[in-house]
Amino acid sequence: TLNAAALTDQATAEEELGLASNAGGDALIRRINMVSDLIARHCRRLLHYDAAQVDNLPGHGTPHLVLSRPPIKSTPANITVKYDGTAVAVTSGMDIKADAGILYRNAGWEWTAQVMADAARHPVPGTERGLWQVTYKGGWVTKRQKELDGALTVDLPDAIEAATLMLLTQVW
Repeated sequence: TLNAAALTDQATAEEELGLASNAGGDALIRRINMVSDLIARHCRRLLHYDAAQVDNLPGHGTPHLVLSRPPIKSTPANITVKYDGTAVAVTSGMDIKADAGILYRNAGWEWTAQVMADAARHPVPGTERGLWQVTYKGGWVTKRQKELDGALTVDLPDAIEAATLMLLTQVW
């Protein structure tokens, strides 16, 4: 079965490879899934849409949290934020840089570094823990996801699908 994360669909792949409809069978489906996974791994992130993405992120004391699955499709009202399990109000002073996958907060995101046991309790850089939990909608909608849920609109960049088809051609 073609994964929802597939970066092209069977019909487009068959057209690119000059195959008749369903001529590639399971071998083509496996290769589409494999190539899609290779591209996502090369990009070091999941590319397909998720309506309930959960990121556990470290805070660095800055006004930015970088989410793992841009573009962000949620509005601030549809994002759930927790700090160490406790809900944090998503209020004014919060902004979304959707394409970059950045959640901006005027008050900043508390630094989650461990602290030294000295009198000043200095934070130790590099020891940050993922205490900020953000639940949101993010990623690009693939053709396969559109097949599975007709209410979605495909917005995967053409360049990503083209790369998928180029690599698929090489492994076919």
